[in-house]
Parts: sequence; C-alpha cells; structure tokens
Amino acid sequence: MVHYLNTAELASRYREQGIDHEERRVLVTNFRGTDQERDLSEAPNCEGFGRLRHFVRKRSNNWGNNPLPLDPVAKALGLGFGEELRAQAFQNAVCNWRCWYCFVPFTLLDANKAHSRMMTADELIGLWLREPGRAPMIDLTGGPRVSS
Repeated sequence: MVHYLNTAELASRYREQGIDHEERRVLVTNFRGTDQERDLSEAPNCEGFGRLRHFVRKRSNNWGNNPLPLDPVAKALGLGFGEELRAQAFQNAVCNWRCWYCFVPFTLLDANKAHSRMMTADELIGLWLREPGRAPMIDLTGGPRVSS
C-alpha cells in the first residue's frame, strides 16, 4: 500500500512545533550525535547548531556552472564574484517535504526535541559572531512549506 504525505497538514503541525511567534523563536537542529553529523564534510560549529555550507560554481567538468546563489549574494553583499562561497547554515528542525535530493535524515525534520532547541535570531547571530573566520553570510535552511 502506498502512503502519501499530507504536506498541508504536516506544514500546519510543524509550524506550531517549529515557530514560537510570541517569543520570536524557531526550532533549530543541533547536529551533535546525529546521523547527519557523520555525513558532514566538516564538524558542526556554533555549539553544534551550525554547519558550514560551501556553494560552488562548478563541481566537475561533467557538470555545468551554477551561479546560484553565488552571483546574487556576491552582488548584494559586495563580495566580488568568485568560484565558491561559504555560508553559515542553521537548519530548521521541521520540514513537511521529503525531497528525493535532501540529505537530511527524516528524524531531524520532525521537530525532534532530542536534537533541537528553540532559538531567537539574536542567539543564532551570537553563535555566528563567536566563530573564528566566520562565513560572510547566514543561511537559515529548511522549514514547513505549503504545496501549491
């Protein structure tokens, strides 16, 4: 029997679990001790709540150039155009989609309190500011979406 995700229902439930409007916080993944931590090319940073993401223009000779998000970010931040851009990634601990290309274990997409914490933007920026050689931009990734 085929089981389909009800993405609208999951999005609604995950918004309730992943966003605290009153305190202005979002549920952020802590990678320490997770299956995803073992899959990262660099150890988590920002006390386990962050990871470095490398956007690369060209991965191999068999693959075309990908200007996203490098060129728009470089232009907006006045960084100059390059072949790679590092970003400080913080990952929402909820997502109602299960994309075929996503590398995140499903247990880190379902508001798992064992591997997440509600955090404010100020807390995330504070973690980023304490990182030596920090990346020039922050990427808050993932989250509940409503399909159209």
